[in-house]
Amino acid sequence: MIEGVLTVWLLHRIVRAWAGPFAAAAALQKAVQTGRLLPLITCGVWVGLAFQTKMLQA
Repeated sequence: MIEGVLTVWLLHRIVRAWAGPFAAAAALQKAVQTGRLLPLITCGVWVGLAFQTKMLQA
């Protein structure tokens, strides 16, 4: 669980440095507020791929 929290924190820091301080939170909030399925599926795919990558490293 700690690794997951640290991964989200690191991703937030990278996106914040690249696209501005509110971009990471705004992207997630927009996906949830619009209720569109595609951004949520894309998010799930990326999280799944990240998890599989972490499992391969272990």
